[in-house]
Amino acid sequence: MGKKAKVFTVYYRVADLITERERWEATELAASNKRLYTLLADCYKLAEEISKSRSLQQELTEVAKAMKVIFNDGQPVLTKVVKLVFGAERRRASTYSLAIRAAKSRGIKPVGLVKWLEQIGGVEEARMEASGGESAKQKRQRRVKAGTAVVDATKSITTIKKVADTPSAAGLYLMLVETDGKGSTAVKCFIENQRLVKEALALVGKSREKKGEVDNEKQKQRAIKNAAKAA
Repeated sequence: MGKKAKVFTVYYRVADLITERERWEATELAASNKRLYTLLADCYKLAEEISKSRSLQQELTEVAKAMKVIFNDGQPVLTKVVKLVFGAERRRASTYSLAIRAAKSRGIKPVGLVKWLEQIGGVEEARMEASGGESAKQKRQRRVKAGTAVVDATKSITTIKKVADTPSAAGLYLMLVETDGKGSTAVKCFIENQRLVKEALALVGKSREKKGEVDNEKQKQRAIKNAAKAA
């Protein structure tokens, strides 16, 4: 009887988290990711508690059987908890589990998970870190850096005198210009929004990447032709 009571202790905790997940999906998903991060932190905390007890691990297995959720051999407790709470859909369970494991590998405790996910840009960023890939945020940062280097190394096309709308602070800005199709260009306004400046720098970095890919392909083709001639 005592064993059954323990099983239902874990069961009800998982059930409560499932209810919270369903409520989040129904009412808050589009508006805020913070609740998701809180749910993941709660899953993380529960998994840590279960990992410390063989009896709780056995209870978790029994709960899974009752819910008809199949665990893979050797699956971490954390993944099992996430799978129970968020459903057995493999990809989502894997994504959330990897995000939490990425936090754990960096010494982030359950209480600090929400803040950490917010700081790095979300679950997908964390998952990419855990899997050793490059996230969209990291790719953008790399391209902005590459674009900035290209701009810094590029000789100025022209220099204009200070006018009324010229930004007062030193730095990079965008200009909206209009050409008349005959070689004349008129400066219409300056754009000081640094987010847009970074987007432009990212595009410069991306174009440099593509140019590098084209150059590498040309070198590869030349090498193949030279090898063929030598043979």
